[in-house]
Amino acid sequence: MSHRIPMAAEAFAVRAAPRRIVTRLLRRARRSAETASALAGHVGLAVTMLGLLRPAAAILSYPRVLALARSVGLVRAAMPLRGRARRSQIRRTFGADIDASEATRFAAEYLARPLCDGVVLRRFMLRGWTDFANWRVDQRSTAAVDALRASDESFIVATGHFSRQAFMPLYNPGIVPQKITSILLPRTRRTIDPYTWWLSYHYGQMLDCLHAARPDMEFVHPRQTGGWQRLVETLGRPRNAVVVHADARAGQASGRYVRAFAGIEGRQFATGAARLSRVTGRPIAVCIPYLVDDETIVLDWTRVIRPRPGDDETSDIEVTNLILDDIEKAIGRRPWQYLLDYLGERSWDPWTEQWVAS
Repeated sequence: MSHRIPMAAEAFAVRAAPRRIVTRLLRRARRSAETASALAGHVGLAVTMLGLLRPAAAILSYPRVLALARSVGLVRAAMPLRGRARRSQIRRTFGADIDASEATRFAAEYLARPLCDGVVLRRFMLRGWTDFANWRVDQRSTAAVDALRASDESFIVATGHFSRQAFMPLYNPGIVPQKITSILLPRTRRTIDPYTWWLSYHYGQMLDCLHAARPDMEFVHPRQTGGWQRLVETLGRPRNAVVVHADARAGQASGRYVRAFAGIEGRQFATGAARLSRVTGRPIAVCIPYLVDDETIVLDWTRVIRPRPGDDETSDIEVTNLILDDIEKAIGRRPWQYLLDYLGERSWDPWTEQWVAS
């Protein structure tokens, strides 16, 4: 009897070995398929933008070129691998009662958003503010920010990574008359990864548009030598505004912490905007831009946060949480207008307008 147990275990191990090998091979094949799908998607995105939509933006009318961009988004959403994965994530996040056609439409809007933004930015480079003249900009909850804009006091504009088109009015001198300094990454360098081809063009075009919209605008890159001191000095002078994306990935920034955000259970953020406000004594105006339609933009000034005497690093986290709470609520209301990844383990409850654990 004592010899049968080891022999049985050995026999089981022999039989189980092929299963482990097959499982391992299947996992590798799945990862390879996902990598190939992502690579093909990046190549297709770059070719579509540069080869199709870029020239179309110069030829077609504003409504027609946006319709073309959305049709590309619909095709991408219907793709068997990448599109199906996105549809599955959307149904898990926003409710299993969403049917397949609605999930496809949802995914198409999300995948078309950067294409539509690219078209709008391209037309701005070609025509300036011509399209903007036909847009309606509705500003909401403006009482506190109106007082700031009319005064000599400098302030911080905290916002999130929403549609590039929705952001354009923020850089119009009629909206923010102060001299603007933006905290943005430098231009993306192209590598062998095709995604950098698209990102280099799209992000570089956005920077060019900002230069064209506000030639006097200054830029500070995160981790730039002397950048922090420049921001402090800028806010120390009258009638300046520093624009910061509070939802940016923390990177190596100081004052990092982790919190749940939108659909993601734990994501790292920096407290830079709150810390800058505390150090300089300048208020933060939170702005959530979004599109109602292709020619109607809302700038929702959700709150103005003033630093308090005795604030410290703990209060920096509290202030950052207030800003991120506004941003993630806006994501839940209009998820297809948010540009960064936000899908994960948590789901959106439309009744309470809160992100909850699934």
